[in-house]
Amino acid sequence: MASKDEVEAACMSLFMCIGLEETVAKNAAKNAKFSKTLEDVIHEAGAASGCPKGKGNLLYTVASKYPANALCHRPMLLGYVMCEHMKSTAQLDGAFEYLRKVGTTEVDKKALEEASGVGVVVTAEQIKAAVAEEMEANTARLLEERYRVNLNVLLGAVTRKLKWADGAAVRSVLEASVEALLGPKMEADLAPPEPKKKTKAAPPPKEDKPAASTQSAEPSTAAPAPPDDPYAFLPKPDANNDVHTTVNFSDGRILRVANTPEALSLHLSRTGGKVVTRFPPEPNGYLHIGHAKAMFVDFGMARHYGGVCYLRYDDTNPEAEKLEYIQHIEEIASWMGWEAWKVTYSSDYFEQLYELAVQLIKSGNAYVCHQTKDEIEASREKREPSPWRERPIEESLRLFEDMRRGMVDEGKATLRMKMDHKWVGLRRRGVPATAINAFCRDIGITRNENIIAMHRLEHFVRTELDATSPRALAVLRPLKVVVSNMAEGHFEEVEAKTFPGRDASESYKVPLTRTVYIEATDFRLKDDKDYYGLAPGKTVMLRYAYPITCTSFSQDPVSGQVTELAATYDPDHYTAGRKPPKLETSMAPDSTQAGTAPTLYDRLGGAAAVDAAVDIFYGKLMADAVIAPFFEGIDMKKQRRKQVAFMSYVFGGADGYQGRDLGIAHKRLILEKGLNEGHFDMVANHLAETLRSLNVPTDLLNEAMAVVETARPAIFGQSRRPSVPISRSAAASSRNHQRATSMAPDSTQAGTAPTLYDRLGGAAAVDAAVDIFYGKLMADAVAFMSYVFGGADGYQGRDLGIAHKRLILEKGLNEGHFDMVANHLAETLRSLNVPTELLNEAMAVVATAKPAIFGAA
Repeated sequence: MASKDEVEAACMSLFMCIGLEETVAKNAAKNAKFSKTLEDVIHEAGAASGCPKGKGNLLYTVASKYPANALCHRPMLLGYVMCEHMKSTAQLDGAFEYLRKVGTTEVDKKALEEASGVGVVVTAEQIKAAVAEEMEANTARLLEERYRVNLNVLLGAVTRKLKWADGAAVRSVLEASVEALLGPKMEADLAPPEPKKKTKAAPPPKEDKPAASTQSAEPSTAAPAPPDDPYAFLPKPDANNDVHTTVNFSDGRILRVANTPEALSLHLSRTGGKVVTRFPPEPNGYLHIGHAKAMFVDFGMARHYGGVCYLRYDDTNPEAEKLEYIQHIEEIASWMGWEAWKVTYSSDYFEQLYELAVQLIKSGNAYVCHQTKDEIEASREKREPSPWRERPIEESLRLFEDMRRGMVDEGKATLRMKMDHKWVGLRRRGVPATAINAFCRDIGITRNENIIAMHRLEHFVRTELDATSPRALAVLRPLKVVVSNMAEGHFEEVEAKTFPGRDASESYKVPLTRTVYIEATDFRLKDDKDYYGLAPGKTVMLRYAYPITCTSFSQDPVSGQVTELAATYDPDHYTAGRKPPKLETSMAPDSTQAGTAPTLYDRLGGAAAVDAAVDIFYGKLMADAVIAPFFEGIDMKKQRRKQVAFMSYVFGGADGYQGRDLGIAHKRLILEKGLNEGHFDMVANHLAETLRSLNVPTDLLNEAMAVVETARPAIFGQSRRPSVPISRSAAASSRNHQRATSMAPDSTQAGTAPTLYDRLGGAAAVDAAVDIFYGKLMADAVAFMSYVFGGADGYQGRDLGIAHKRLILEKGLNEGHFDMVANHLAETLRSLNVPTELLNEAMAVVATAKPAIFGAA
């Protein structure tokens, strides 16, 4: 069997025989699905030995745009092309529109020819007469505005009258007529037009509006609004026969399945014309982000159009199915805001499915195979058929009946067609369902495979969390600060904001005592002009409190590490109206002083509880066949001591942790033993079960697991790891971090120089920059399309021939590429529900750009 490269080379040679440019042929050959379609079109047209370039381009268009629900009529259409009764893409577009409506029913050739302009001849005299009529109607305007008039408006009016006229010929006559009226262009005609002054509309009167709640506060920078109807391009119930399914058999035959008009009529009578969809997950695992998009399409379309959606479990593999997964799927669907009309199971239709399988065997389209999963994958890679593919039909029928009766061991046989061919933890990590649905709406719906960058999902998560998640103050690496001019036993509460910077934000109280803690990375022994943190003799603002000035510091005599700071504060700062320092630093109160709540460590039960938990926890880990191998060669007594110290610190029962950075400690396990986030989830589950076995209340258990979750990025490198790599209990909501306003320290205040990313403004700045950057790239295209379609009086871009000259000479841009871009534009307009007549008119105007770019006229 030929290799992939050999198949592509053969296809490329065939495609170049019909006149396609080398680049177009190469790209077509690399796309396996399109390559097969184009190859079929060429053979159906009888053009395998070659044809003129013009016909070849039309064959390429047929392969690209032919309606899939009417494939049985494709050979007939190709006959029109090869006999030169259809000579233009405009004629093909008319034929496609007609055939899309006809589907698999009989074609009325007269109606087809009328729809595609077959036999219609537009003479040069007709073109001249139509142009003259349009010139006469616009003479006054042309004389006044001269060459500033958008000729595409006049061109569109002519092509509307002469639907089947050659666009290049019409443009040529029109331009000659304009030059005859106005004469050659003068210097004033070449000068750019003066920009029109826009008159600002008077602002509407202000209305008294109730203050928005913090839960519904809008983010300061809103993303562009997505289309109102993301499902608009999908066929509606009365056009359901546009949908088809193609099955490619390994002997070359193709089965095309589509609803007949009769079947569609019966369906509509049963459903009352409503949208009926179904979401069909397999209950053998947890849902993932792909399921979120599927739910957005299936449930969302039904809801949008007032229809219904089934939740249909595809329970055809009893070995892998569990009640746990069924319950999980229903829970997640409800959490995402979707409700099933009915819940059904594929197994309810077992007898019907069995009979259909028997029909496939009898028709020679399926067989019983004994290859293992690995053997099937290997044979597919080598493009080799199964050794049982050609077994007799009667033999497959007998074996299939034995399989049904349980006489064949599980996994020893499968029924195969003769054809070629975990929820990712988002909810537990705090990702809101609204953010996932907004992401699904933004990426849109397409039948094509695509890859979506992770940052797009993260953008919607940030936007949603920014609008709905209250902030909290905490420090990750505490450094003790004693405010020397504050009285012993001083206790004061300052007001912090749950949503900083918003007028409607709620407040909460933060204790201020003589001893507080700041981020260790917010202090340096040596100050410099590029450092904005605290240093000896320097003043910073304790967030929501007072300015403090560092007066002295203490160090560990062995390591030299700073262990404590002495400072003074300015109690008269607010009453004196002084300007606050530029730097703000987060603070946390001393938990040993009055007015502060007990730590999670205390509430869990202290040292005794941690000791008991560690014993049970490690017992569960060592009994887990998947996790235990990671501890091979480890001194478990030493490991247990480390775990007690670490958990005591994590839950707030110790002031420090001397263990290694989590990323460094786990690096070898990741690189050598394949430790991944799935293993992290299993370990976290064991810990949760441990706490549950100790009767830890649910609220404390959830708080503890939220703290444990903050270790994930420190281990797997998803964020910058702190030197002490995990937060204390106050950091349970640290995922909602924001620069200088959340529990996490400002990365620009760390002990190393800030990166360019930080100095530019971080994620928010990059997001904004990308939007502006692509906005600038697209602005010229927007201006050009506005001008082409008659929505602007002028276009300041370069001449199309000049603008594309480098691409033609250096990169091989050709008319095949133009056709591909035009096809994408047509699909874009179609997805926006542009009526067919307007779409065809727009594409006729676009076609007139081809000679301007490639110099054909």
